[in-house]
Amino acid sequence: MRRQAIASSTRVSSDARDRLNYLAGIGRQTEDVPVDGTIYSLRTLKGKEGRLALKAAGKFVDGTPENYYTLRDYTLAQAIYAIDGVDIEMIIGDDSIELVIEHLLGEMDDVVIDFIYSKFLALHNKQKSRFGLAPERLKEVAEDVKKS
Repeated sequence: MRRQAIASSTRVSSDARDRLNYLAGIGRQTEDVPVDGTIYSLRTLKGKEGRLALKAAGKFVDGTPENYYTLRDYTLAQAIYAIDGVDIEMIIGDDSIELVIEHLLGEMDDVVIDFIYSKFLALHNKQKSRFGLAPERLKEVAEDVKKS
């Protein structure tokens, strides 16, 4: 009985969920990347999406190149949200990471995937510099901590 009360009290209404999704999306950046006449729409990742990519790559901790490819593919499978303005879910029939990797990335030329990934990394770094602390500010913070 108590578990039911706790479970029902922790549910989020659909309106609240919509507000949370809106707030979580604040600061999320997008960029269209043209490749031979096709436009790949990228977006920066949410925290849980980035952790999922790292976790997937962590399965290959033996230092092999597979780490890089797994991280790249899992990242792009979440970062590519549309192609030529059509949602990825409409193109593939699902937005599952594994299906995007298998049916989209698995069929693309590796050099093209690397090109799109480099554009994602540039977008990510731009976003990081927008919201992160500048190196000068980091030094100030470190000195303030030492003084206290």
